[in-house]
Amino acid sequence: MLVPALAAMLLQAAAPAPAPAPVEAVDTAAAQEAPAPAAAAAPKAEEAAAAAPAAAEAPKAAQGKTLWLMQPLYPGQDLLVGRTEEAIANLLPPDERSSEVVGRRELAANLHDATDAIDCIFGETRCEDPIGAMINGLGFERVVLVRVGQEGTGYRVRAASFQPGSFEAATAESEGANLEKALLSAVVRVAPLAAQVEVRSEPAGATVFIDGEKVGVTPLSTQVLPGERTIRMELAAYHPLEKKEQIPVRGKTQVTGALGKLPGKIHVVSPGSKIFIDGEEAGQDEVEVASTAGTHKVSLRRDGYEPYETSLDVKPDGTTKLEHQLDPTFFETVGQSMSAAQKEIYEENGYFAFTFEQKTLASSAFGARVVGVTSIELDEVSSNHNEATVQAFGLEYGSLWKYVGMTWFGASYFTSSNDWRLHKAKVEEGDPDQMAGTIDGGNLRLLQPQLRVALWRFVLGVRGGVGFNLGVVTGTERIDRNKYLFGGIDAEAMGTLQLRIVGGLYGEAGYGHAWPLVSFFGKSAEASNLRFGVGYAF
Repeated sequence: MLVPALAAMLLQAAAPAPAPAPVEAVDTAAAQEAPAPAAAAAPKAEEAAAAAPAAAEAPKAAQGKTLWLMQPLYPGQDLLVGRTEEAIANLLPPDERSSEVVGRRELAANLHDATDAIDCIFGETRCEDPIGAMINGLGFERVVLVRVGQEGTGYRVRAASFQPGSFEAATAESEGANLEKALLSAVVRVAPLAAQVEVRSEPAGATVFIDGEKVGVTPLSTQVLPGERTIRMELAAYHPLEKKEQIPVRGKTQVTGALGKLPGKIHVVSPGSKIFIDGEEAGQDEVEVASTAGTHKVSLRRDGYEPYETSLDVKPDGTTKLEHQLDPTFFETVGQSMSAAQKEIYEENGYFAFTFEQKTLASSAFGARVVGVTSIELDEVSSNHNEATVQAFGLEYGSLWKYVGMTWFGASYFTSSNDWRLHKAKVEEGDPDQMAGTIDGGNLRLLQPQLRVALWRFVLGVRGGVGFNLGVVTGTERIDRNKYLFGGIDAEAMGTLQLRIVGGLYGEAGYGHAWPLVSFFGKSAEASNLRFGVGYAF
């Protein structure tokens, strides 16, 4: 695509040439198309030899030139050609401007001295490659074709580079809001515009980065594309040095710098501690700072821990390290132990327990009756009710969350260890109105919620709900060996204290109270409850 476009632009630049030349070229072309004898089909040896050096007769002052030609990328944008030519001219180094031909006007001026090359294009002189012959004849080593177009608020640039004798072209494309930057971005990829940059440091051996990319070590001489570049030099034990340089097209730039030496480093590791160096806070947990050589004071501080202070002798070009774990104070040790134990407790999900309870009547209002017989009832405890006790053995299962829990199921069997003296409500004339009997029965608890708070290995708890009781009084005297039933629903509340022994194993003590709500077969009595148990939380 480059060669046809280049040919058209060269012919347009050659338009001012005398008129007969195109006519003769047409006649010559027509003559070439007509049949010719075999002897005329091939040029004579001396003619072929004369055609080869035709290009070499161009003016010597033009040798090594680069030709820059511009075209609009879209119709109606011819004004961009002039702007582009001006931008290219400003881009090129002034001292090399004489070896660059920019635009059609400068090309036309060079064509006046290229009659042999023009004769080749128009067929007056035989040559294999008219375009290449013309470029060589003018002394051009490279031709760069630039096409520029405006799209909205930005610019699109397409650039291609061609060298005589080669039918391959290097192409590139760029776009941007600024014409000059978009132009530079495209042409640097198809034309040799790189600059020579020399980087030197004191001392030598510093790693050099250009725009963040490692390119070598000092002293360094390398090629860099034009534009603003960030040059950074890094060397161990020295302060890095960074500079911004404007790199010219095909220019030479020297970058030098003296690196400031780092006398030494202090590296301190103390998890959870604030780190102070020479009285100034340097960081927390772990720090590494540059420091002058000599003795420096390092302090470590943390709330609840014993402070620590030491002196470090910092060597030049080295790193002095300190690793230290602060010791907790007594109260912090206790607090950590408590926190760890509490965390384990609050992570528990459930429990089961074996319990022993001592229940004592809180009033004499206890009643029972013979099943199916309404005339024989017990309506109160005739002796001291504080002596009316039962012992209960039970099993309990529930779930735990952080501060709450739920007793899903609890059951116990209770029995009296001694006889109760009971008063008969209705007796026949002459019969005794009192009797002695033992107590046996069971208790069932369902869905009793609880609250709990952990303090180290202790857990304070409060629970409440309803309980279901059913039991029997069995007479133990010869005159009355009947069985009297009693039962009811009680409201229960209890406070407990648990101690975690090891792992989830715990011991428990508690005190509770029960208030009768509903009675069956007589009257339920208010009672107090002393509880002990052992359980396992998981």
